[in-house]
Amino acid sequence: MPTIRASPEKLEKIEIAREIKGLTLEEWALSAYTSVGTLKKFRNGLSIQQSAFVSICKAIGIDNWEEIVDKTPLARKSQKEKEFDQEDNLAINFIAYEDTWVGRESTITTIKQNISGSSRIVILNGITGIGKTALAEKLYTELIIEIKWNKLLRVNFDNQDQSDFGNFVTVADRWLQECGVLVIPEDRQDIPRLQKELIEYLKENHCLMIIDSLEWILKGNQEHGWSEFKDREWVNFFRLFLSELQCNSRIILTTQHLPEDVSAGYDNFWFCQPIKGLEVTEQLELFKKIGIETKAETEINYLKRIGKVYEGHALTLKVIAGTIKTEYQGNILAYWEDEGKQEIEKVEKDLESSQENMTTAWELHKANRDLYFKVRYKFNKTFERLKEHNYYSYLLICFASTYLSPHSKEDLLEHLVEEECSEKEQRIALQILMEEQLLDTIIQENSIFFKMHNLIRSVAYEHFQNL
Repeated sequence: MPTIRASPEKLEKIEIAREIKGLTLEEWALSAYTSVGTLKKFRNGLSIQQSAFVSICKAIGIDNWEEIVDKTPLARKSQKEKEFDQEDNLAINFIAYEDTWVGRESTITTIKQNISGSSRIVILNGITGIGKTALAEKLYTELIIEIKWNKLLRVNFDNQDQSDFGNFVTVADRWLQECGVLVIPEDRQDIPRLQKELIEYLKENHCLMIIDSLEWILKGNQEHGWSEFKDREWVNFFRLFLSELQCNSRIILTTQHLPEDVSAGYDNFWFCQPIKGLEVTEQLELFKKIGIETKAETEINYLKRIGKVYEGHALTLKVIAGTIKTEYQGNILAYWEDEGKQEIEKVEKDLESSQENMTTAWELHKANRDLYFKVRYKFNKTFERLKEHNYYSYLLICFASTYLSPHSKEDLLEHLVEEECSEKEQRIALQILMEEQLLDTIIQENSIFFKMHNLIRSVAYEHFQNL
């Protein structure tokens, strides 16, 4: 397979394009479906495979990649290239898992048992920012002790800048090239052959595939819900993968929305694990690992109150811990008085009051600049996706945000009756919110009631006010 390198004169143009896109090195590599090691070689003007070169350029908006290529002939590999090759083979670059990881021991044990056993596909299902991707990467580090993985293959469908977004053929092509399997033009035209080549490699080798943000390649409508794959070749691939008598590889899917059942009768090979917020002890451990030291019981109580209101939402707590550490020099009391107290106490008061409906908006998702850009942004993407593709579900979550206490299905759906929705449309709208984990159920007096995560309510109520 041909290898090419970037011209030294064009490296500055490349860096400017990256800065315009605002991508970190890890984000750039993920967008280009390549490793950080390969990306480092590219940025150092070293030779890489042409397919990776093209993907790296396109990920930062350089479509005329031919202009970047160094046309000067290279006789042999330099020592620097050999060193990068060795580094690329050994390095595993994570995008979410860090040394601040805490907890989820029982969940990890359950999933490890399933992956080491018969489960070939594991689905991590939960709201955005809850820690699904970090958990998938943590599982890789745990399982590598027991399973000698040959390869970690990845794709993140949250990146929608690619023109071939969600296309099975393109992703399979890149995976095979990462595995060193030659893909000829005829393979790309013959999808069954491409699927067979990928399946054969996965059968014979110990690969872990992490497929992130699966919800972005699903489609649906008000009639049938939101779970079908836009590209049906993904369904064929998953079913072929499950139908093999023996297979050494495993797939971890992270998603906000459960996909259609592709198990095709192989239910023992398919496992779904809902992901919830961190427990109280895990929340305190997270603050400690990030560098927040507690010197008094008062400080511990403030952190507990923050964690309780945010219901252990991992991303939000990491952002808040980072704010305390950097902007408040680790002073919990200063943060509480300046930022935390007003919003946390307002939410606590609302939840403890006897009133049934929201009267003032919460700002849990945008209480400071970091929360606004890191948390609000992620949740808004979910809400905009709902608004575009499942408008009745979007309306329902907005209306539901006005309730402070759990409500019955009849109370919730009454809002859609006023929108002249049919009973089927109402049922599907509620089902979608359940599958997205935007609504949870509880049992009270032998009846089912629906409740909402505080952070989701904070975002949803903002959307409600803009209806």
